[in-house]
Amino acid sequence: MTADMQVFDAHRILGPLPHAEGVATSAGLIGELDRLGINMAAVVASWDLYGDPRDAGEHERRMAPFDDTGRLTRLAVHIPGHPFSPVPLGAPLVRLAPVLHRFDLFGPAADLSLSSLTEHAIPVSLDATEVGLGAIAQLVRRHPALKILVLNPGYRDLLTVVELLGPTVSIESGTLIASGAIEWLAETAGADRIVFGTGAPLRDAAGARHTLEMLELPDEDRRLIAAGNWKRLVARQ
Repeated sequence: MTADMQVFDAHRILGPLPHAEGVATSAGLIGELDRLGINMAAVVASWDLYGDPRDAGEHERRMAPFDDTGRLTRLAVHIPGHPFSPVPLGAPLVRLAPVLHRFDLFGPAADLSLSSLTEHAIPVSLDATEVGLGAIAQLVRRHPALKILVLNPGYRDLLTVVELLGPTVSIESGTLIASGAIEWLAETAGADRIVFGTGAPLRDAAGARHTLEMLELPDEDRRLIAAGNWKRLVARQ
């Protein structure tokens, strides 16, 4: 990979996890980034994803400051209709977990939230292993202007994935570790639809980083996947 190429991990979790060993501190996470040659990362706090929104303040006090290096971008988690989870209109990207948080992705509360996020050009991310690619396709039809980042796509579902990709839909690369998978997607749907991410620590960051390093693509496409597409995704336009 080109020596001066920036690498941005769009899919990280910080904090204790219910069924896996997490990274407890921002400093620990930055150490992991350094070890893997990753410059910056978008981070979801585990207490936002797995905890009760009413308890967020206590976690924030224990973690303060979340990050003082400028290398970690804090993402929001939103539960439509929850009185302690307002629509986070200041977030660069919003993580939705309808199965984990037991809300209807196509219900009236979610429609209101997603319409507001669309209006403010704030993208959302959804885990394909949680909701399924069919539900994401339905969401694209329901909210065609909503920007969506699909997390954890399966490399066995490439034909379905490529049908999803378009002007408002991007795919995270972390689980696309089969030989030639990312190259095929780049050729078929465009390299500008692929965003580098690892899913760590729930998934192996080293495998995703090695795959990025070994991509047989033009430097321009590799730069887009490594960091450029993330910047485009969160741009307010």
